[in-house]
Amino acid sequence: MPVSIAPATAAFIAALLSSTAIQDPPPLPSGLGDKPAQEEKQEQEDKSLPSLPSGLGSTQKDEKDTGLPSLPSGLGSPSASSTPNAEAPSSNWLTDNFTGFIEARLGTRLQDDPTQKDLSIGEVRAQLQGDWAAGPATFNLTTDILFDPVIDDYAIDLEKGRGVIDIREANMVLRPLDNLDLKIGRQIATWGTGDLVFINDMFPKDYNSFFIGRDDEYLKAPSDAVRASLYTGPVNVEVVYTPRFDADRYIDGTRLSYYNPLLGSIVGREAEVHPLRPDGWFEDDEIAVRASRNFGTIEAAAYAYDGYWKSPAGMTSAFQPTFNALSVYGASARGPVMGGIGNAEFGYYDSKDDESGSDP
Repeated sequence: MPVSIAPATAAFIAALLSSTAIQDPPPLPSGLGDKPAQEEKQEQEDKSLPSLPSGLGSTQKDEKDTGLPSLPSGLGSPSASSTPNAEAPSSNWLTDNFTGFIEARLGTRLQDDPTQKDLSIGEVRAQLQGDWAAGPATFNLTTDILFDPVIDDYAIDLEKGRGVIDIREANMVLRPLDNLDLKIGRQIATWGTGDLVFINDMFPKDYNSFFIGRDDEYLKAPSDAVRASLYTGPVNVEVVYTPRFDADRYIDGTRLSYYNPLLGSIVGREAEVHPLRPDGWFEDDEIAVRASRNFGTIEAAAYAYDGYWKSPAGMTSAFQPTFNALSVYGASARGPVMGGIGNAEFGYYDSKDDESGSDP
């Protein structure tokens, strides 16, 4: 059945629909809704590319935008200091080539010794040790600076190791041939097999240091010598030539007491030893030779020495202590024995001023 609407009613309905028409929706939050055309195009291009391995493809800016924590120092992009043009850290020649230490030692006697002070040692020692290369040569230096109130004498005496300075090493090492080494200057020399038993080791010792409690390294005193070491297939040969006699730093009464046969008693500071010492350059010289080779696991060596007794073992007709001429010949062998190390060594001492040993 047809319905007729009056013109006035139709106008009212049209106005009502016009006033309640749906408006444009409010914008959605960022990230929702349709993407801009440019982003959709970029996304389509990205989908067409293969995916990168984990950890690649993101930049530092992306990490900041996503709120990820920054990498620890040293990781991530290289810093300016790691670039080739960065300036290298500066070096110090002294600290790069030298080491050292400072120590203090104190020792006292538990019994009264009327010939000595109560203190056997009371010193502060600073050592500077270093080596550096200069062309084909290597230089070595070891110097001790001492404060020693027991002796209380700071005049430098490099032969006796007294005074404010004791130079233990000052030498140059050269290799003129592939199988030849040369060491020239003040050095510590040693050979043989016995631990603290010196049969064929005729190099200077410091027995004062040993008995008053310094480190074992100070038992060996320095030599002013030239040492040549030649390494060949059949045999290795070492030669140590000392152009002027180097004596032991022997017990002379200044720090430790000794028995004096002429006085028939123990004496010390009141009767110091002042020997007649061979002291001529290239006249009162010494030479020591060692030849060695291995026979399987056994190291065998032969020795020869020509020089002087290292401590004053004789005396002149005026009863002054002196160093007599001496030659030594010996041999040694060392190798594994019953799960350990065994050694054997012997030497023949030829006191050339008194071969019979009957003339004091």
